[in-house]
Formats: sequence, structure tokens, C-alpha cells
Amino acid sequence: MDKKELRNQLSDYYSTSTGYLAGLQEKGPTYFRHYMEMVSNLAKEESMILDLGCGPGISTRLLKSRFGNTFGADLSFLFVQSDGDGDKIVCDAHDLPVSDNSLDLVASFEFIEHICDAEKVLDEMVRSVKSDGTILIMSPNLYSPLIPVKALLSYLHGQKRSSPWTSTFFSIFSRFFYNLSMIVVRKADPNPRFRYRTPDLSPRADQGGDFDSVFMANPLDISKYLRRRGCRILSTSIGQSRAGKLISRYLPSFATGMVIIAEKRGEGVQNKLKSRIDGQSRR
Repeated sequence: MDKKELRNQLSDYYSTSTGYLAGLQEKGPTYFRHYMEMVSNLAKEESMILDLGCGPGISTRLLKSRFGNTFGADLSFLFVQSDGDGDKIVCDAHDLPVSDNSLDLVASFEFIEHICDAEKVLDEMVRSVKSDGTILIMSPNLYSPLIPVKALLSYLHGQKRSSPWTSTFFSIFSRFFYNLSMIVVRKADPNPRFRYRTPDLSPRADQGGDFDSVFMANPLDISKYLRRRGCRILSTSIGQSRAGKLISRYLPSFATGMVIIAEKRGEGVQNKLKSRIDGQSRR
């Protein structure tokens, strides 16, 4: 399936799935607590902030209560109009209706894994943010070997989690070794290699669990790409628990969640990096 066709399918699904919308609306302020903390650490009161992939806008509303110049953006008209708040726009993240170098912070929460062209969306984030501005990406790390480990612990405690990665007991082990191999391969490769999957847009996707995910989001590929675009990577993972903090410090690519903080450097640095990359690709 080509990317244009897939984008149309995703747009149709998110614009019509009331079940998926209901699941998003069930998430209260506590669900966004870590996201709010991260944005608060990066933004100033007067910062111009884009909450990208905002869904029904719960996160946008929370951010706007602290940062008045916040607006949300989402692909789905159904999601955006669900609460009647005028601080959100309907748009495609692959082609943002935002001026170059106009935002202080582009932030996204559990969004990047649902796109079908990571290069284009990351390019749009970099284009939109000001020099010395910030990009924040908080999402699951879909290549984390700890995802199947957590699924195994759930099975052992009699709790079966709905997941496209570990649908059976034996798939837990194959997913563990697959994710581990992906990390090893990506660490050895200096270039970003974005991979995608065909999403499951059946009613199962309404339950959550990333059945509708497309991009195999991981901090190694994303941080490599952003560096190439002239960004300085400040973080790829920030744990909350004691164990999470240890994993984030010593094995960040293993963490189940990624917190990518990238600072956009000046145009001179970006142009120099682009020229270097173009020269390498011609050789």
C-alpha cells in the first residue's frame, strides 16, 4: 500500500470512529501529567506552542491553561470538533499550515507512531519551529524489548493485555528477540531507517494498544534523523520510577517510552549539515 492511500485510510478511520474518540475522551488530566511536566520545563509563559496530534484536545486545553499561546492540531475533524473549543485546527501533520520558524515549541504526545511518512512529519516540525526552539516527542518506543517482558509478566499474573505485538504467549518471545535485534542493527547503522506496518483499523483499534500504529517509532531512528536536520538532541528517554530512570540513563533505547527533546540550531548549522549529507549521497 502506498503512503498516499494509507494516509487516506487513516484519515477516514479517525474521522468516523466514534469508538476511538470515546477512548480518547476517557483519558483525564492524570494521563497527561508527565507530558504537562515536560512542556512546562521547556516552555515559557509567552511561548507559542503547537500540540500536534491533539485528538479531542484534552492536552491542548491543559496546556493552554498555563501557556496562553497554545493551539492544537489533528487530522480528524471528528476529534477536533468534539468539545467545541476553538483553539484547535484540522490539518495533516505531513503539511502543516504554519509559517517557517514561527513556533517556540512543537510538542506531541502518543502521536508519532500513527504517521505514515516520518521524514515528512519530522521535516515539518523542524521547519515550523524557530532557531533555538524545541521539538518534544513523547511516544512508546515500539522496538523496546521491555514491551514483551511486560506482556510476559501480565500473562504470568493472569492478565492478558490487548496488543498487536504479543497476541499469543509464544509471540512474546519472538517479539523480544525481534526488538532486541532491531536495536542492535540500528545502533550499528549510522543512518535512520524508518519502517512501517499495516495498521489494524478494525474495531479492535478502538480499544487502544496501538493496533492503529503505522510508524515503528523508536528513539534511535528519530534522533539520527533530527541530528541530520541540524538539531541538537537533549534527551531520548526520561524515566519516572527508579527503575525507569536507571534504564533511561544507561539503556535509553530499551525504555518502553521515549522522550525526545531536540533543539533546533541556527540556519547556518542546518545548511552546513545538509550540504554534507547531500555530498555523501552523491558519492
